[in-house]
Amino acid sequence: MYAKIDFSNIDPSWTLQTSGEQERIDVLSDRAFVEAGGHPASTHYARIRQTEIEILPDVLFTLESDIELPEDFYSKQTSYLRLIGTDNYNISRDTNAWRIFLCIYADQLPRLIAQHQNYTNDLLWVGDKKLPLGKHKYDLVIRASQELPLTELYIDGIMIANSLLPNIPVTLYPEEKIMTRFIFGIDGAASYDTHSINLVVHSASILEGNPIKSDGCLPTTLKTLFSTKYKSNQYKFNTI
Repeated sequence: MYAKIDFSNIDPSWTLQTSGEQERIDVLSDRAFVEAGGHPASTHYARIRQTEIEILPDVLFTLESDIELPEDFYSKQTSYLRLIGTDNYNISRDTNAWRIFLCIYADQLPRLIAQHQNYTNDLLWVGDKKLPLGKHKYDLVIRASQELPLTELYIDGIMIANSLLPNIPVTLYPEEKIMTRFIFGIDGAASYDTHSINLVVHSASILEGNPIKSDGCLPTTLKTLFSTKYKSNQYKFNTI
């Protein structure tokens, strides 16, 4: 394990960051309530971040987080926002970050994207169903590589997305290809001036490798949301 947040005693390597005074991160002993938006600004975020780890290309790692989407989440989720991701903060030559992340667009469908800000925006996967409401465990598995790229999403231990598409843009210089920041919560929510949006982060970890050991048994809630076929411990997921 690279790092895990303890909400009862937050290590200095973890920071709670908001884009403005009206954004909120309320920390309890075992979770954090995050809320962003509701006032005019160039962007909105309320995020938990780790910035004292560096991960090089071709290293397999996982961003793991228990995230709770409230019952009214999709009535408020009217535009793009990022939930979990990593970037090369403070490494990029011209402040244009390289990112790999899980996000939701205005159509309320999840996506995995590899982005070089203001250069490229590479779609790795798009779901055909909304992310589930309530508390669920998310594992974003990444191997940033030009030869063997891998980007996967698991929810409650079940693989939902798998992409072998390139996740290192060709526009990056060699010295920019280092992951230095890891973010959980609400990020990049630029179009939320008129109303706020919130969720709860129950855990946040950066792990070595892929810790998932799925037994192939799909929970009923996720079976309904994601599976179009379910037979002999097999489930269907989308890949592009």
